[in-house]
Amino acid sequence: MSDVTTKPKRIYFVRHGEALGNATNISQDATTPLTDTGHAQAKVVAERVAGLGIDHVYTSNMVRAIETGSYIAKTLGLYPEASELFREWSTPESVRGKHHDSPEYEAWLEELTTGYDDPSWRFEDAENFADLLKRAEEGVELLESSQHQHILVV
Repeated sequence: MSDVTTKPKRIYFVRHGEALGNATNISQDATTPLTDTGHAQAKVVAERVAGLGIDHVYTSNMVRAIETGSYIAKTLGLYPEASELFREWSTPESVRGKHHDSPEYEAWLEELTTGYDDPSWRFEDAENFADLLKRAEEGVELLESSQHQHILVV
């Protein structure tokens, strides 16, 4: 029997602050930044998590997540590590920049309902559920294999 005790990891998931697409109901891409409100929200979250003993910050590779994570990491004296494993579901190019009430966006939502039962179904160049699941599993593996014990992911 081993005397080694394993400390449980604590993983904190934080959503990015308000981004321009959120505020305007426009479908976003990876380059959409935070709004002024989003920057203020990120600063508030950074202060709130300061006492949690976080020893590593991961962000998705999307600008809004990197911006949010940078506020948090700076407050904690850390450097954020961006990874595509934690990014949002990739939407099709045809709806990026489109309002949620646009015909293109509504057509995409309608098409989504036809593919719910098939994880390999794909709409245009969007990520399908099988891709998303694989990426999520890789993200979990990254977190499990990390030497850090108190991890925050944006």
